[in-house]
Amino acid sequence: LSKKYTIRGSGQASYRSLRDAVTNGIQSLFRAQPQPTRETFWALDDINLEIKEGEILGVIGPNGAGKSTLLKILSRITEPTSGKLTIRGRVGSLLEVGTGFHPELTGRENIFLSGAILGMSRQEIRSKLDEIVAFADISNFVDNPVKRYSSGMRVRLGFAVAAHLDPEILLIDEVLAVGDLAFQQKCLGKMGNVAQEGRTVLFVSHNLGMIRKLCDSCINIHGGRLVAKGSAEEVTDDYLKNNSRSPRKTPPKPRGALGPQVALNRVLLNQNRMPFGGMVPVSAHQAHEIIFSLAVEIQMPFRINMTILKDNLRLFTAFDAAAARISTGEAMASFQIPAGLLRPGVYAISFGGLTDSNYGDWFWFDEILVLEVLEEWGDGIEFVNHGAINLSIDAKRIS
Repeated sequence: LSKKYTIRGSGQASYRSLRDAVTNGIQSLFRAQPQPTRETFWALDDINLEIKEGEILGVIGPNGAGKSTLLKILSRITEPTSGKLTIRGRVGSLLEVGTGFHPELTGRENIFLSGAILGMSRQEIRSKLDEIVAFADISNFVDNPVKRYSSGMRVRLGFAVAAHLDPEILLIDEVLAVGDLAFQQKCLGKMGNVAQEGRTVLFVSHNLGMIRKLCDSCINIHGGRLVAKGSAEEVTDDYLKNNSRSPRKTPPKPRGALGPQVALNRVLLNQNRMPFGGMVPVSAHQAHEIIFSLAVEIQMPFRINMTILKDNLRLFTAFDAAAARISTGEAMASFQIPAGLLRPGVYAISFGGLTDSNYGDWFWFDEILVLEVLEEWGDGIEFVNHGAINLSIDAKRIS
């Protein structure tokens, strides 16, 4: 599949009024008018893939990569410029908040309208009506016009309709982020049930943790091209490696009210100085020590902490035991990561501090180190699979 769009260039207005036409006509009699330019943009460039029945496929990629264009073609909203598309089954899609809803119709009427578009009989829609309304949690507003719904209510109703009217293929774009956390969890459970029933799900999201949790396989689209296809873990790990921030030559600036009083001198991993924000390969079955060196001018007690994130989701935050008062000088904090704590994958390390007396006073360094935990199999490797995990934290401050 390929999809080409024409981009309006310089010298061409988006619209023309009668006044503009008369003015331009008179001006053209006395001087040459610049010819408008046009550029072509390939939103999709030779995408070739097969999606099997019952497969949950995640679609990832940067903004503007062509993910939404692919789903619009699969939904038959737009036609490809070239290529052939074969779909076997009824398609239900949720591409934007309120897609397919008539704003003047009520929620109840839009449910029947969507079902009719999918080719369902009135009796089939009526049998699903109560379940859809309960899932969307709009029982008090189902007879109100959709134009009066909030964005969260519209996305709840839109997903409920798309998932409950028995489509063989379900297309979901990055719209679930509008809903609250409880609704997102409900949607994930419903999509899992849909897949277990043998139906196909395509899920576009920037939340890599959600992709890994829900999807069996994944594709990565970049610049309109299919650059990777495989298991969800493999593709998301590769995406993080290729899109991680480049090492910085200068230390990052901290966020927070205490930021102007704190500077990061260096970061050490196993006694070796690391580039700020760079990705470092480490072994999964060895313990690691991360040392942060700060120059501080804080005249109050504060606690320091380190956070480990994966797929932009916070796994845990480790605090030091107690707050201590620091005068102007150097502060060093040492965090011990036990062997086998982190499974193979890519992890971001953030670091900060806050006061005990007022949680509004804090500083924070985002992703100052990225660890690529390598998958090394052999004798003596044992991962922590269950039970409590206690980090050995040693925070040493030198005034």
